Amino acid sequence: QASAVRVKPQATSVRASHQTLVKRFATASGDGGGSSEWDRAAKARLLNLQNSLADSSGKKYEYWFNRFSIFCQENGRQIMPFCSVTVSVFLSHLAESADGLGGADAARAALGYYFSLSHPEQPNPTNSAEVKLVLRGLKRRFSIPVCKKAALSSDDFYKVIAAATDNAKFLKVPLCKLRLAAQVSIMYCTMSRFEESAELKCSQISKDKGDLVVNFRKGKTYQFWEARQSVVAGQPGLLNPVKVISAYTDRLKSVSKVADCLLFPALRSSARGDAVLDRPASY
Repeated sequence: QASAVRVKPQATSVRASHQTLVKRFATASGDGGGSSEWDRAAKARLLNLQNSLADSSGKKYEYWFNRFSIFCQENGRQIMPFCSVTVSVFLSHLAESADGLGGADAARAALGYYFSLSHPEQPNPTNSAEVKLVLRGLKRRFSIPVCKKAALSSDDFYKVIAAATDNAKFLKVPLCKLRLAAQVSIMYCTMSRFEESAELKCSQISKDKGDLVVNFRKGKTYQFWEARQSVVAGQPGLLNPVKVISAYTDRLKSVSKVADCLLFPALRSSARGDAVLDRPASY
């Protein structure tokens, strides 16, 4: 199989854009009899295929396929259709050249995408057992163990709250800074992710004596009627997270025109004051 795809080396071609590559490979199969309806639908099909990837992903796929094309031309390999041997050698070349994974996963995804466009009826070489084994070997040889950051300590947490609120001056600091302190407090005390806190509404927080009860509508690893309940426990001192969150919600409700608005909305500041927007604050 390897000898069957040997071709004469050619000069390196000009880089092709993602849109050009899709147009080259996504040829319509069958004949519509020359009808105008078929032609319009075929053009729409090509447009849909060209927009099947985000622009950022399309640029990455274009980059890896052009690198693959240059590699094949320099080494006398057939670009399309390619075989699993060519793919596995190319991925190994990337890793050895970079002394690491070298983007092998992204390159494999790009090659698989364009092969599926060009030869949808054929088994995709990028999904072959050989390519999977080569990738497994690359990851065993070159993968670096994940080094996770240390968890935020309670001392550092209170430093963040103190800095954001100017040492508990809840009524004087800008509302956006108080929002930061309140959101960090909820995320830290309930061990929730940013995405979970961003979806909260004011009605999902209630007081229970000196504590706050937070009702999340859904959680990534929780399945109790697709919801979970957490508690922000009251603490002594001015930087009590319950006081921070309560002070923030009071100020938020005073400027919001919606009874049950997002708990952490985007804000617009002007000479007239703060305005609450109908979208969550960005990460």
